[in-house]
Formats: sequence, structure tokens, C-alpha cells
Amino acid sequence: MHNVKIIRMQTGEDIMASMIGEEQEETVLLTDPMRLIFRRMPTGQTVLMMMPWLPVELIKDNSALIYNTDIITIIEPKDSMIQYYDNLVTKTLIEMEKSEEMIEGLLKEQESEEEEEEEFSMEELNKFIEDVKNRTLH
Repeated sequence: MHNVKIIRMQTGEDIMASMIGEEQEETVLLTDPMRLIFRRMPTGQTVLMMMPWLPVELIKDNSALIYNTDIITIIEPKDSMIQYYDNLVTKTLIEMEKSEEMIEGLLKEQESEEEEEEEFSMEELNKFIEDVKNRTLH
């Protein structure tokens, strides 16, 4: 089983992640970090939201190396929380793959537009050369 922990950061953020490294080391690696947000409703009910801590659409690897000095405390989550976290991580990985495909599609579109612009520019250049050739010099 992976080493999933809830980490309270100096910033006040609560992060749930698979933690690699020891608390005594200078840094730890957080893989698949998810930010936890708790909202207490007027009814007394607590709502939990969990979202990626890193911009997963833009990064290659969903992990962050953090300094232990940025951590206030590390807490062991309940098994049900770990299961919920694992399900969200799986969904996040699927979203990362979709965003990678979207970015690749945008790059292909951009490349084809650049090729069209380049062809158009060559046509314009050829026309200019022909116009210059056809001018009479006095």
C-alpha cells in the first residue's frame, strides 16, 4: 500500500498525497497531491472538496518536492479517505491524458496554420519577383 498522508502546510493548506521520504529528511516528495477544502454549512454539516494541488493540465508528472520546513504536521487519514483519494487520483490521471491529447491537437492545428502562412508567403515572394522582372528600367 502506498504511503498516503494528510499534510498541513505552513500556508494553512491541507494536502492529501502519497508521501515519499521521511519526516526527518530536508525534503519529501508528494505524488498526486490533492488539496482538501472543508466547508461547514449553517446546518452543521461538513462538506469536503478535493482538487488537484498542482496544475495537472500543464505538467508532465503530478508530483512536487517540498521542504519539511513548509510542513506543520503530517496526519494518518482514515481508510475511507484513502479510498476516496485513490478514486480521485485515477480520475485526475484520465483528465491529464485528455488534456495531453487536447494540447497535441492544438499543436497540430498551429503547425498546419504556420505551414499555410509559409506557403502564402512564398507565393507572395514569387509574385513580387515576377513583378520586378517585368518592370522596365529607364
